[in-house]
Amino acid sequence: MDRMPAPQGLPPKANVSHHIEAIREDEEEQEFPEYQGGSVGFDPRLADKLPTWDMYFDSKEDVVIDGDSFRVYQAGSSGPVVFCLHGGGHSALSWAIVASLVKRHMTVVAYDCRGHGGSVCRQEEDFSADVLVNDGVNVITHVFERLCKQLSEGARKPDVAIVGHSMGGAIAARIAATGRIPNLKGLCVVDVVEGTALEALPHMHSVVSRLPTAFENQREAVTWAVKSGTLLNRESASVSVPSQLTHDTHTGLWRWRCDLMKTQPFWDGWFRGMSNIFLSAPCTKLLILAGNDRLDKPLLIAQMQGRFQLTIVPHSGHVVEEDQPQHVAESLIEFVRRYQLH
Repeated sequence: MDRMPAPQGLPPKANVSHHIEAIREDEEEQEFPEYQGGSVGFDPRLADKLPTWDMYFDSKEDVVIDGDSFRVYQAGSSGPVVFCLHGGGHSALSWAIVASLVKRHMTVVAYDCRGHGGSVCRQEEDFSADVLVNDGVNVITHVFERLCKQLSEGARKPDVAIVGHSMGGAIAARIAATGRIPNLKGLCVVDVVEGTALEALPHMHSVVSRLPTAFENQREAVTWAVKSGTLLNRESASVSVPSQLTHDTHTGLWRWRCDLMKTQPFWDGWFRGMSNIFLSAPCTKLLILAGNDRLDKPLLIAQMQGRFQLTIVPHSGHVVEEDQPQHVAESLIEFVRRYQLH
């Protein structure tokens, strides 16, 4: 089966025709891609244990808003505040390596959206754009106000940028367009374009239905993610994939925290109208793509008019921030410097 990017935030159309048992049988013989080290010098092929969140982020907290709890990670404590949103089915730890690489230049805050990772909400399966946008506005505002309270008297409040991958990119653009984010100066969307996303939606039910549903342990899930081509960087997979799983105490198996099939009714609502929303955001904009063939007509015209900055990341799958964290980190640092976010 040919690989097909899944710009809507779901796993890419990887080669999942091999049964999970085949992965178990030849795991020891699998040749993984050349190791791409992060900033902590961790080689997952040589470690006995999987990496943990605190090897990349400095702190984590559970932010409770109106009875809903959102898991929030932070790296760095100075410079502009960059809020990172993950794609559907992923988690805040998709940004782990990027956060560790840029935290000397900015404060990175990443959170698990409802129904994902360590967040626990009353309506876990309501993934409508309006609900996710409201969650994002509330979490961002809460954390920003906390950070401002920690400033010395008379200190300038930091600039804010919002970064989102795939589903998170669509929600980030909508959050920026609300006008409710204080000191918003930048918006970065990673590998999601309205036209391409809408074209892919008819195929996604088949893609999601072919995914394995359970694993014997977390490391097996990491191996599947790398072998299937869902993620190309084993270190990032080793830190992010476990946070996407939950332990079934009845069977002893590990299952996906987010059932992607339950997000299907909301896919169209995430992406329809996104190009105009992105372009209308009242701030400087950056679009990071894994290939230059993914621009739809409105974005192509706008890019030629210089209405946003475009960065192409080669040798990457759909989850660009995990596959090529060094490149994404450099792009964010350059974006912050070019537009003088402080």
